[in-house]
Amino acid sequence: MEPTLTNLEYLSRFCKEDRSRKERYVNMYIQGSPVMYEDLQSQLAVGDVEGMAVAPFSLAGQRSIDMDLGGVASGACYVLATRNGQQRAIRIMVQH
Repeated sequence: MEPTLTNLEYLSRFCKEDRSRKERYVNMYIQGSPVMYEDLQSQLAVGDVEGMAVAPFSLAGQRSIDMDLGGVASGACYVLATRNGQQRAIRIMVQH
């Protein structure tokens, strides 16, 4: 069986080749992944589509996230965020 490889090109560009910054993001992912996947499985089992949509944003108690909004039209949009079981709609202004 061949090992699974992950393309880190996007992460490298996003972090502007800063190794310590890339390491921080990889560690955040490794620490938060098991909990996120457990949450996703639970939400899938009960059909909680909204919960599944916001699960990636609740990694390890982060206070901020980076989002690629390249595919979103300019204007206002809302993101439903969940933290510590509480949901909140956040208005985001997108300009391209």
